[in-house]
Amino acid sequence: MLASPSFQPLDISESLFTFAKLKYEHRIVPVSAQNLRGIIGKHACRLPAKYADLVTSLRMCRPIVTTRQSDGVYHSSVMDLGRITKHFPNIMDLELRDEDDSELSYRIQIPALRLRSFRLMCARKVSYVDVRGVAKTLRRLILKSCHQMSRLIISNTDDSGDFPLKQITMSECAIKKLPENIGSHCSNLQILILSRCTKLETLPESIGDCADLSHVDVSGCQSLRALPERICECKRLSTLDVSDTLVTEMPQRLGDCAKLQTLRAVCVPMVTLPASIGECAELRKLLFACSRQTGEMKTAVVPETIRLCKKLKVVVFHDFVTAQPQLLENFGDCVEMEELVVDGIEGLHKLPTCIAAFVKIRAITINDISTFTTIPSEIGDCVELIRLYVTLCGRVVELPERLGDCKRLQVLQLRALPSLKKLPDRIVECTSLRTIDMTDCTNLQSLPRELVERIGVAVRGVAKRSYAHAILADA
Repeated sequence: MLASPSFQPLDISESLFTFAKLKYEHRIVPVSAQNLRGIIGKHACRLPAKYADLVTSLRMCRPIVTTRQSDGVYHSSVMDLGRITKHFPNIMDLELRDEDDSELSYRIQIPALRLRSFRLMCARKVSYVDVRGVAKTLRRLILKSCHQMSRLIISNTDDSGDFPLKQITMSECAIKKLPENIGSHCSNLQILILSRCTKLETLPESIGDCADLSHVDVSGCQSLRALPERICECKRLSTLDVSDTLVTEMPQRLGDCAKLQTLRAVCVPMVTLPASIGECAELRKLLFACSRQTGEMKTAVVPETIRLCKKLKVVVFHDFVTAQPQLLENFGDCVEMEELVVDGIEGLHKLPTCIAAFVKIRAITINDISTFTTIPSEIGDCVELIRLYVTLCGRVVELPERLGDCKRLQVLQLRALPSLKKLPDRIVECTSLRTIDMTDCTNLQSLPRELVERIGVAVRGVAKRSYAHAILADA
C-alpha cells in the first residue's frame, strides 16, 4: 500500500509486529509515529522500544502463557503480563483474546499499571482474574466467554477507599458469586452486566452501597433465585433485567427505585409484580412473561397500582393466565403509550375502551389468546397507529368500522382467525395501508372492491381459487 503523504512510515523490519489498527478516512494507513495508538498482534512485545511509549491501546490475540511441568503433569499457570507492562508503560486500554483450544487452564493477574479499560474475550481456560494491581485506575472491566472463570478478585479484604470502577461486564462466565465487598470498594459502579452466567447464585447485599448503579442485567443467570432487597437502595437504577432466571419475586421495595425506566422479567417463575411498582413514576418499558417450566401456564397478577406509571410507552405481556378481565384497563392513564403486546394471555377477552387515550400508540399486537373476542370501536381514536397484528384468536368475528379512522395504518396482519368473515367496509379509508395479511382466515367471505383495486397494496394469504383477482402482490 502506498504511503499517505501526511505520514512517515516506520521501519519495523526488526520486529514481527504485523499491523496497526487505526481509523483514518475509514481505511488502513501506514504505521507511523503520529498514528501508532492501538496495535494488534501476537508478537506486539517485539515492537521496538522507541515506539512502545506511543502505544496507549493494545489488543493481543493468544498472548504467551507461562507454564510449568512436573512429573509430566501440566499445572495452572499465570498469563505473563509483566512483560507487556514493562514494554508498554503508557497502556490505558488492554484487550486480550485467547481462542486457543489448549487443555491448559491458567490465571490472569494484571500487574500495576495505569490501566483504565481491560477486556478479556473468549479465554475459555481462564480460572480466575485478579485486577488488584490496577484497581485504583481501572474504570471498565469486560470479561466475555470465559467459560471456566469462577472467581473475580478486585481488592484485598483489608483494602480501604473507593475505586473508580464504573462498569463490570461478565458474560458467559462460570462465576457463582461476586466479591462480597463490591459495594464498599466500587461505590462508583454504574453498569453491572452478568448475562448468561448460568452458575451465578446470588448477588451481594453490599450492592446497595453502589449509589450510582443505573443498569443491572442478570438475564440468562439460570441459577439465580432472588435479588437482594438492598438493590432498592440504588436510587439511580434505570434498567433492571431478570429475564430467563429463577427469580420468583421482585423486591417489595422496588418502588424506592424512583428512576427505574425499564423492567424486563421474561421467562421467569414470577407470578406477581410488587404493588410498590406504582411508585416507579419514570417507568417507560414493562416486559413481563411467565415461564412454562411444567408446560402449564401460571395465573399471574399485575397490581392495580400500575395505573400510576403514567409515562409507560411499551407494555409487553406474555404467557400467563389472568383472573383480571379488566387487566388492560389499568393502563388507561398511560397517554404516552407507543406499543402494546399481549401474547398468550388466557382470560383476556377484549381490548379496553380506554384505548382511546392511546393517541400516540404506533403498534398493537394480540396473539394466541383463545378467549379474546373484541376490538372496541375506540381503536379509531388511535390516530398514530401504524401496525395492527391480530393472530391465533379463534373467537374474533369482526373488526370495528372505525378502524377506517386510523389513517396512518400501514400493516394489518390477521392470521389464523377462522371466525372472521369480512373486513370492515371503511378499511378503504386507511389510505396509508400497504400490506394486509389474511393467512388462514378460512371463512373470510369478501374484500372491499376498492381495496382490491388499489395499486400498491399487498394482499397476502387469500385463497387463489376464490380471490385470484384480489391478489396484487403475492408474498
